[in-house]
Amino acid sequence: GELANHLLHRRQSMRQAGESECAAILVLMGTAPVHATTFELIISSVGAAGACTRKTPQGGPTPTYSGAGGSSTGLLSPEGPIAEGELFRSVSTSSLDSGILQEFPAMSTSLLNELDMGDYASMRYEEIHREHPEVWAERQRDPLHFRYPGVGGESYADVIGRLRPIIIELERQRRSVLVISHLAVQRCLFAYFTGCTMEEIPNMDMPMHEVVELQPGPFGCKVTRTSLDARSDGTQ
Repeated sequence: GELANHLLHRRQSMRQAGESECAAILVLMGTAPVHATTFELIISSVGAAGACTRKTPQGGPTPTYSGAGGSSTGLLSPEGPIAEGELFRSVSTSSLDSGILQEFPAMSTSLLNELDMGDYASMRYEEIHREHPEVWAERQRDPLHFRYPGVGGESYADVIGRLRPIIIELERQRRSVLVISHLAVQRCLFAYFTGCTMEEIPNMDMPMHEVVELQPGPFGCKVTRTSLDARSDGTQ
């Protein structure tokens, strides 16, 4: 509910500032069940607030990025239309009002899924550190390029690579885009738009339950943080 209220407030602020085009929001998400659940919770809260009023886009881009909750979310608005085809598939769910889905159209792609930890996918960092110290030590030596053992295991460098087509599409956007993902993906997107080095990404501090709004401009990216919840228990 808090994130939905924040989105509605920001959209209203953009419209009042004459940035109606950016106030239109497209939702992009990964294919993990938690991503769809997060989307449904947000949109259900938006519907409860009576937010189903469509406006004609006009004005210039105001790119932003936000993150909150157990799964990370992002809000971005670069230039151009989103490509719908091999990269994304449309998301529809019978449990949501069709008017709300028109107000917040959604697409999903596995490219936005969390970093795959291979054989250690079901473990927390603390458990790996305690039960597999040799794996943990290898990761600590090179957090950027360390690839988790096992089928599908990835490194942060792998995630950066698979996010390139996502970033290209985000750069083309003029409307705002709500990206629902996990922490590794959130770190990579944040680093790209704020100019952080690749080496900083694996240990970047991205608190849970906090909205981080990015507004790219001619002199860099303006970052605004808004806490939605006092809790902070992120581990991935």
